[in-house]
Amino acid sequence: MQLPLKPLRIFRKISAVGGSDASVQEEPLVGEDSAEFDLAKQKISSWIHFTVILGVVLLVLDVAWIDNSTGYEKVFIDALSGVSDSPEVVMILLILIFATVHSGLASLRDTGEKLIGERAFRVLFAGTSLPLAVSTVVAAVDKPKMHLWESGIMRITRHPQVLWCLAHTVWIGNSVAVVASIGLIGHHLFGVWNGDRRLAIRYGEEFEVVKSRTSVIPFAAILDGRQKLPKHYYKEFVRLPYLTITALTLGAYFAHPLMQAASFRLHW
Repeated sequence: MQLPLKPLRIFRKISAVGGSDASVQEEPLVGEDSAEFDLAKQKISSWIHFTVILGVVLLVLDVAWIDNSTGYEKVFIDALSGVSDSPEVVMILLILIFATVHSGLASLRDTGEKLIGERAFRVLFAGTSLPLAVSTVVAAVDKPKMHLWESGIMRITRHPQVLWCLAHTVWIGNSVAVVASIGLIGHHLFGVWNGDRRLAIRYGEEFEVVKSRTSVIPFAAILDGRQKLPKHYYKEFVRLPYLTITALTLGAYFAHPLMQAASFRLHW
Protein backbone atom coordinates (compact mmCIF):
# COMPACT_ATOMS: atom_id res chain seq x y z
CA MET A 1 0.00 0.00 0.00
CA GLN A 2 1.46 3.34 -1.03
CA LEU A 3 1.53 5.97 1.70
CA PRO A 4 0.57 9.62 1.08
CA LEU A 5 3.31 11.83 -0.31
CA LYS A 6 2.94 14.51 2.38
CA PRO A 7 2.85 12.99 5.87
CA LEU A 8 2.55 15.45 8.71
CA ARG A 9 5.61 14.25 10.52
CA ILE A 10 7.96 11.26 10.75
CA PHE A 11 8.88 9.62 14.02
CA ARG A 12 12.46 8.82 14.95
CA LYS A 13 13.48 5.21 15.40
CA ILE A 14 12.28 3.75 18.68
CA SER A 15 13.29 0.79 20.77
CA ALA A 16 11.38 -2.44 20.35
CA VAL A 17 9.06 -3.65 23.11
CA GLY A 18 11.08 -5.13 25.93
CA GLY A 19 13.80 -2.49 26.02
CA SER A 20 16.13 -3.91 23.35
CA ASP A 21 18.10 -1.64 21.06
CA ALA A 22 16.53 -3.08 17.94
CA SER A 23 15.04 -0.34 15.83
CA VAL A 24 11.89 -0.41 13.80
CA GLN A 25 11.18 1.11 10.45
CA GLU A 26 10.26 4.77 10.48
CA GLU A 27 6.53 5.29 10.15
CA PRO A 28 4.96 8.41 8.65
CA LEU A 29 2.04 9.88 10.58
CA VAL A 30 -0.77 9.78 8.04
CA GLY A 31 -3.47 11.27 10.26
CA GLU A 32 -3.42 14.60 12.05
CA ASP A 33 -1.44 15.25 15.22
CA SER A 34 -3.99 15.46 18.03
CA ALA A 35 -4.22 18.74 19.97
CA GLU A 36 -1.36 20.34 18.06
CA PHE A 37 -1.31 24.05 18.94
CA ASP A 38 0.94 26.66 17.38
CA LEU A 39 0.72 30.01 19.17
CA ALA A 40 2.38 31.77 16.23
CA LYS A 41 -0.54 30.84 13.99
CA GLN A 42 -3.18 32.28 16.33
CA LYS A 43 -4.85 35.60 15.53
CA ILE A 44 -6.34 37.93 18.13
CA SER A 45 -9.11 38.81 15.67
CA SER A 46 -10.09 35.13 15.36
CA TRP A 47 -10.31 34.73 19.13
CA ILE A 48 -12.39 37.91 19.43
CA HIS A 49 -14.64 36.59 16.66
CA PHE A 50 -14.92 33.25 18.45
CA THR A 51 -15.75 34.89 21.79
CA VAL A 52 -18.48 37.03 20.23
CA ILE A 53 -20.03 34.05 18.44
CA LEU A 54 -19.82 31.92 21.59
CA GLY A 55 -21.55 34.62 23.64
CA VAL A 56 -24.31 35.09 21.07
CA VAL A 57 -24.91 31.35 20.70
CA LEU A 58 -25.08 30.81 24.47
CA LEU A 59 -27.42 33.79 24.86
CA VAL A 60 -29.74 32.47 22.16
CA LEU A 61 -29.56 28.98 23.66
CA ASP A 62 -30.52 30.33 27.07
CA VAL A 63 -33.39 32.48 25.81
CA ALA A 64 -34.80 30.09 23.21
CA TRP A 65 -34.27 26.81 25.03
CA ILE A 66 -33.08 26.80 28.66
CA ASP A 67 -34.90 29.70 30.37
CA ASN A 68 -38.34 28.53 31.51
CA SER A 69 -39.97 31.90 30.88
CA THR A 70 -38.96 32.11 27.22
CA GLY A 71 -37.54 28.76 26.10
CA TYR A 72 -39.05 25.48 24.96
CA GLU A 73 -36.88 23.00 26.88
CA LYS A 74 -39.42 22.57 29.69
CA VAL A 75 -42.20 21.98 27.16
CA PHE A 76 -40.02 19.39 25.44
CA ILE A 77 -39.20 17.61 28.71
CA ASP A 78 -42.82 17.74 29.90
CA ALA A 79 -43.99 16.19 26.62
CA LEU A 80 -41.56 13.30 26.99
CA SER A 81 -42.40 12.91 30.68
CA GLY A 82 -46.04 12.48 29.68
CA VAL A 83 -45.13 9.30 27.81
CA SER A 84 -44.10 7.47 30.97
CA ASP A 85 -43.76 8.01 34.70
CA SER A 86 -40.42 6.20 34.64
CA PRO A 87 -37.40 8.54 34.54
CA GLU A 88 -35.42 5.72 32.92
CA VAL A 89 -37.87 5.55 30.01
CA VAL A 90 -37.73 9.32 29.59
CA MET A 91 -33.93 9.14 29.58
CA ILE A 92 -34.02 6.47 26.86
CA LEU A 93 -36.31 8.67 24.75
CA LEU A 94 -34.01 11.66 25.20
CA ILE A 95 -31.00 9.62 24.09
CA LEU A 96 -32.84 8.16 21.09
CA ILE A 97 -33.93 11.61 19.91
CA PHE A 98 -30.48 13.11 20.37
CA ALA A 99 -28.73 10.14 18.75
CA THR A 100 -31.07 10.19 15.75
CA VAL A 101 -30.65 13.91 15.15
CA HIS A 102 -26.93 14.06 15.96
CA SER A 103 -25.81 10.98 14.00
CA GLY A 104 -28.37 11.55 11.26
CA LEU A 105 -27.10 15.05 10.50
CA ALA A 106 -23.49 13.89 10.82
CA SER A 107 -24.13 11.22 8.19
CA LEU A 108 -25.54 13.88 5.86
CA ARG A 109 -22.54 16.18 6.33
CA ASP A 110 -20.91 15.67 2.92
CA THR A 111 -24.20 16.18 1.08
CA GLY A 112 -25.23 19.09 3.28
CA GLU A 113 -21.92 20.92 2.85
CA LYS A 114 -22.26 20.66 -0.93
CA LEU A 115 -25.76 22.13 -0.79
CA ILE A 116 -25.37 24.99 1.71
CA GLY A 117 -21.63 25.23 2.42
CA GLU A 118 -19.43 24.03 5.28
CA ARG A 119 -20.01 26.88 7.72
CA ALA A 120 -23.76 27.00 7.16
CA PHE A 121 -24.04 23.25 7.71
CA ARG A 122 -21.94 23.50 10.88
CA VAL A 123 -24.30 26.17 12.22
CA LEU A 124 -27.31 23.98 11.31
CA PHE A 125 -25.70 20.95 12.94
CA ALA A 126 -24.73 22.81 16.13
CA GLY A 127 -28.01 24.71 16.29
CA THR A 128 -29.95 21.44 16.22
CA SER A 129 -27.66 19.35 18.43
CA LEU A 130 -26.90 21.97 21.09
CA PRO A 131 -30.43 22.33 22.48
CA LEU A 132 -30.90 18.56 22.55
CA ALA A 133 -27.61 18.04 24.33
CA VAL A 134 -27.90 21.27 26.37
CA SER A 135 -24.28 21.73 25.45
CA THR A 136 -21.93 24.72 25.37
CA VAL A 137 -20.05 23.80 22.26
CA VAL A 138 -20.07 26.41 19.51
CA ALA A 139 -19.54 26.15 15.77
CA ALA A 140 -15.89 26.62 14.92
CA VAL A 141 -14.83 30.05 13.69
CA ASP A 142 -12.27 28.61 11.31
CA LYS A 143 -13.36 26.60 8.30
CA PRO A 144 -14.91 23.36 9.63
CA LYS A 145 -13.14 20.10 8.86
CA MET A 146 -13.65 16.41 9.48
CA HIS A 147 -10.38 15.45 11.16
CA LEU A 148 -8.40 12.25 10.78
CA TRP A 149 -6.63 12.14 14.16
CA GLU A 150 -3.90 9.56 14.69
CA SER A 151 -1.82 10.52 17.73
CA GLY A 152 -2.64 10.81 21.44
CA ILE A 153 -5.57 8.74 22.66
CA MET A 154 -6.12 7.45 19.13
CA ARG A 155 -3.06 5.25 19.56
CA ILE A 156 -4.87 3.49 22.40
CA THR A 157 -8.38 3.36 20.93
CA ARG A 158 -9.85 4.92 17.82
CA HIS A 159 -13.21 5.41 19.56
CA PRO A 160 -12.66 6.40 23.23
CA GLN A 161 -16.21 7.59 23.95
CA VAL A 162 -17.33 4.24 25.36
CA LEU A 163 -14.62 4.51 28.05
CA TRP A 164 -16.04 7.91 29.00
CA CYS A 165 -19.53 6.42 29.40
CA LEU A 166 -18.28 3.47 31.46
CA ALA A 167 -16.36 5.79 33.78
CA HIS A 168 -19.48 7.87 34.41
CA THR A 169 -21.53 4.76 35.11
CA VAL A 170 -19.09 3.46 37.70
CA TRP A 171 -18.82 6.87 39.37
CA ILE A 172 -22.54 7.71 39.60
CA GLY A 173 -24.21 4.31 39.60
CA ASN A 174 -27.90 5.20 40.02
CA SER A 175 -30.52 3.69 37.71
CA VAL A 176 -31.04 6.78 35.55
CA ALA A 177 -27.29 7.20 35.07
CA VAL A 178 -26.95 3.52 34.17
CA VAL A 179 -29.74 3.77 31.59
CA ALA A 180 -28.21 6.97 30.20
CA SER A 181 -24.78 5.36 29.96
CA ILE A 182 -26.12 2.21 28.29
CA GLY A 183 -27.97 4.36 25.78
CA LEU A 184 -24.89 6.48 25.09
CA ILE A 185 -22.70 3.38 24.81
CA GLY A 186 -25.15 2.01 22.24
CA HIS A 187 -25.00 5.31 20.39
CA HIS A 188 -21.20 5.28 20.40
CA LEU A 189 -21.07 1.66 19.25
CA PHE A 190 -23.12 2.77 16.26
CA GLY A 191 -20.69 5.66 15.94
CA VAL A 192 -17.80 3.18 15.63
CA TRP A 193 -19.32 1.91 12.40
CA ASN A 194 -20.73 5.22 11.19
CA GLY A 195 -17.62 7.24 12.06
CA ASP A 196 -15.29 4.82 10.30
CA ARG A 197 -17.61 4.78 7.30
CA ARG A 198 -17.57 8.59 7.01
CA LEU A 199 -13.79 8.78 7.41
CA ALA A 200 -13.34 6.08 4.77
CA ILE A 201 -15.49 8.07 2.34
CA ARG A 202 -13.66 11.33 3.07
CA TYR A 203 -10.04 10.12 3.31
CA GLY A 204 -10.01 6.81 1.44
CA GLU A 205 -6.60 5.13 1.50
CA GLU A 206 -5.24 7.45 4.20
CA PHE A 207 -7.95 6.26 6.60
CA GLU A 208 -7.24 2.62 5.74
CA VAL A 209 -3.61 3.18 6.76
CA VAL A 210 -4.66 4.79 10.06
CA LYS A 211 -7.24 2.05 10.65
CA SER A 212 -4.65 -0.67 10.06
CA ARG A 213 -2.46 0.59 12.92
CA THR A 214 -5.13 1.63 15.42
CA SER A 215 -7.90 -0.32 17.13
CA VAL A 216 -11.39 0.05 18.54
CA ILE A 217 -10.61 -2.15 21.55
CA PRO A 218 -8.23 -0.23 23.87
CA PHE A 219 -4.55 -1.22 23.57
CA ALA A 220 -5.29 -4.00 21.03
CA ALA A 221 -3.20 -2.44 18.25
CA ILE A 222 -0.32 -1.79 20.67
CA LEU A 223 -0.33 -5.33 22.04
CA ASP A 224 -0.39 -7.01 18.64
CA GLY A 225 2.38 -4.76 17.32
CA ARG A 226 0.41 -2.75 14.76
CA GLN A 227 0.83 0.49 16.77
CA LYS A 228 4.41 1.57 17.47
CA LEU A 229 4.53 4.12 20.28
CA PRO A 230 7.10 6.91 19.87
CA LYS A 231 9.79 7.24 22.54
CA HIS A 232 8.26 10.33 24.15
CA TYR A 233 4.63 9.32 23.72
CA TYR A 234 3.55 11.12 26.91
CA LYS A 235 4.38 14.47 25.30
CA GLU A 236 1.38 14.06 23.01
CA PHE A 237 -0.80 14.67 26.08
CA VAL A 238 1.19 17.57 27.55
CA ARG A 239 -0.17 20.19 25.19
CA LEU A 240 -1.95 23.49 25.73
CA PRO A 241 -5.43 22.35 24.57
CA TYR A 242 -5.33 19.32 26.89
CA LEU A 243 -4.00 21.37 29.81
CA THR A 244 -6.70 23.98 29.21
CA ILE A 245 -9.44 21.34 29.19
CA THR A 246 -8.02 19.81 32.37
CA ALA A 247 -8.03 23.20 34.11
CA LEU A 248 -11.60 23.92 32.97
CA THR A 249 -12.73 20.45 34.08
CA LEU A 250 -11.26 20.95 37.55
CA GLY A 251 -12.82 24.41 37.67
CA ALA A 252 -16.22 22.97 36.75
CA TYR A 253 -15.83 20.28 39.41
CA PHE A 254 -15.14 22.78 42.17
CA ALA A 255 -17.88 25.08 40.85
CA HIS A 256 -20.55 22.37 41.11
CA PRO A 257 -22.23 23.97 44.16
CA LEU A 258 -22.73 27.14 42.13
CA MET A 259 -24.05 25.13 39.17
CA GLN A 260 -26.48 23.27 41.41
CA ALA A 261 -27.74 26.52 42.88
CA ALA A 262 -28.27 27.94 39.39
CA SER A 263 -30.07 24.79 38.21
CA PHE A 264 -32.81 25.22 40.81
CA ARG A 265 -34.21 28.13 38.82
CA LEU A 266 -34.97 25.82 35.90
CA HIS A 267 -37.52 23.74 37.88
CA TRP A 268 -37.15 20.72 35.58
